[in-house]
Amino acid sequence: VPYRELCLWPAAREEFLLRCVLVLRARSQAGLRSVAANSTIVLADDDPSITALVRLTLQRNGMSCEVATNGGDALALISKLKPSAAILDVGMPNIDGFEVLSRIKTNPDLAQTRVILLTGCEQEMDILRGFSLGADDYVTKPFNPMELMMRLRRVIGRI
Repeated sequence: VPYRELCLWPAAREEFLLRCVLVLRARSQAGLRSVAANSTIVLADDDPSITALVRLTLQRNGMSCEVATNGGDALALISKLKPSAAILDVGMPNIDGFEVLSRIKTNPDLAQTRVILLTGCEQEMDILRGFSLGADDYVTKPFNPMELMMRLRRVIGRI
């Protein structure tokens, strides 16, 4: 009940400002949770351990996760489901993640899809290429699943 705490008096000016910040932070975190809940995410990665970890993290945070193991299947799922976001590995069979990203962003029906690249490619040129193709975020492996979750929430909140 942060709103009650906001109205407690007497309070020094600094304490009142701190209370306002705490209330706003609680409201923004609640907004992120509600935006993320019931979201569908397409995850494209050919590594079963990565897909299992990310899928479990998403499901524990109230999201559904559809998995593709190659770029062609990822494009088909994204076209069919129109997900809230896609998490793409760069190094996938069939069509790589950069090409999937490019096709998403140049297709008017899919261009609003939020995309996070999750990859082992750490070279500056790869990161720049990802952002220049329209990636909303770029996360390198190894990664922290909760950090990925927070980045995903932030990206979905931009819709």
